[in-house]
Amino acid sequence: MTLAFLATSRTGSNPRLHELYEIALIEHGGGQPDRRSIWRLRPQRLPDADPAELARSGYHQRKHYGHDVVYIDADLQTATPVDPYGLAAELSARLFEIPLMTLDLREVSFLGRFLEAHRALPAWSRTVDVTAGAAFYMQGLRAGWLAAARHADRMLPEPELDFAAAYDPRPDPYRIARALHVTGEDIGDDSDALTRATLAMHLWTSANAAPMMPPPAHEQGDRLVAPTPAAGDTAVLNLAELADLTS
Repeated sequence: MTLAFLATSRTGSNPRLHELYEIALIEHGGGQPDRRSIWRLRPQRLPDADPAELARSGYHQRKHYGHDVVYIDADLQTATPVDPYGLAAELSARLFEIPLMTLDLREVSFLGRFLEAHRALPAWSRTVDVTAGAAFYMQGLRAGWLAAARHADRMLPEPELDFAAAYDPRPDPYRIARALHVTGEDIGDDSDALTRATLAMHLWTSANAAPMMPPPAHEQGDRLVAPTPAAGDTAVLNLAELADLTS
């Protein structure tokens, strides 16, 4: 199944007032190589922009082009002018019935308004908040470890994870990524939309993969029992399965 990882740069936080000025999309899966796309948009209402958001996202340090929309080649860094209505139609078609994944669901609202303003329909199948999902998986892992430790014959070694990252009122995807040991030189700068789309992909993959962790508890009658591993043993634990087990 193909998943689309979206990140945007914006002139503020209100999709009714502010605008997109950068769209990054990574199409991942389906047996095909990842497809990375970046578009740079020229804001039409820059006086309405939030100065703090422009500073945070590095708007004034970006290269600006004399066109309403340009496609940026991620490898060559070349810019090709694109018709905004054509871009909206292309995005609507490429995202048709595909899950749209993002670190922040506000990005979906901005993209939806851009499409509608350019006579295209948001047609993705569903949206997924990757940050909230990864936090949930970590909470499930923590609950499973506590249950396993409570019912084990002896204490299990504590997983070396920063579980507090999953309980922040507004979870930080970068902190969660560090807690899950997500690494990569391409996820370091949060002002760049493609970097954040890449982080979303890595974070989702990590939270749904199989990290090496202490053995999970298993059901035995009406309680959870944790097997005691031999010295030095580890077991593979799928976070999604553990969330199902402990829900």
